[in-house]
Amino acid sequence: MEKVFYRIVNKLEENGSIEAEDKEVYIYALNMIQVYITNFAISAAIGIALGMFWYCMVFLIAFMILRQEAGGYHARGWKACYFLSTLILVVALIWIKIQFTWKIYITAALSIISAIYIFIFAPLADENKPLDERDRKAIRKRAHKIVIFETLTGILLLPFQDMLACAVLSSVILSGGTYIVWFIREKRKNLNILEKHKRQ
Repeated sequence: MEKVFYRIVNKLEENGSIEAEDKEVYIYALNMIQVYITNFAISAAIGIALGMFWYCMVFLIAFMILRQEAGGYHARGWKACYFLSTLILVVALIWIKIQFTWKIYITAALSIISAIYIFIFAPLADENKPLDERDRKAIRKRAHKIVIFETLTGILLLPFQDMLACAVLSSVILSGGTYIVWFIREKRKNLNILEKHKRQ
C-alpha cells in the first residue's frame, strides 16, 4: 500500500498539485486515512458478526471522543495498535452482550471508579504529543466534561436500556483501563532508568 501512496503523491507532484517538500506530509496523511478506514471496517465486521453493529458504533464513538481528550496508553507500532484496538472492542462487545444478576451494579461501580481516575489524571502525557500548560488545562476541561457526560448518561440509561448504557459506560471503563496500563509502563520505565543510574 505504501508503494501505491508514493505513486499517487508522485503523480500529484508531476501535475504541480503539490510541492516536493510536502510529499512526506501527504504520504503520512494517506497512511492515517488507511488506518482509520481499516479500523472502521474491522470494527464494523466484528459488530456485524456478533449481531451488535449499532452497539459497536455507540461504543466506538463514545470511546474515541473520550480518548481523544483524556489520552491513555498507546501501543508502539501499528500492529500492536491494531491488536489492542480490536481487543478493546471485543471485550466491550462481550461485556455489553452478556447478562448476569449483578451486571448493572458492577458496570456502574467500574464506570464511576474509572471516571474518577480519568477526572484526576487527564490528560495523560504522550511522548509523541507533548503539551504545554495552557493546552493541558484546555484539554483537561474538555476531558472532564466528556467523562462526566458519558458516565451520567450511561448510568441514567442503565435501568431502561442496559445494553445501550453498557455501550456508553464501557468506553469510560476501558479508557480508565488504558490509564492503568499507562501507569504500569511509566513505572517500569522509571525503574529501568534507576537501574541504569545504579550501574553507572
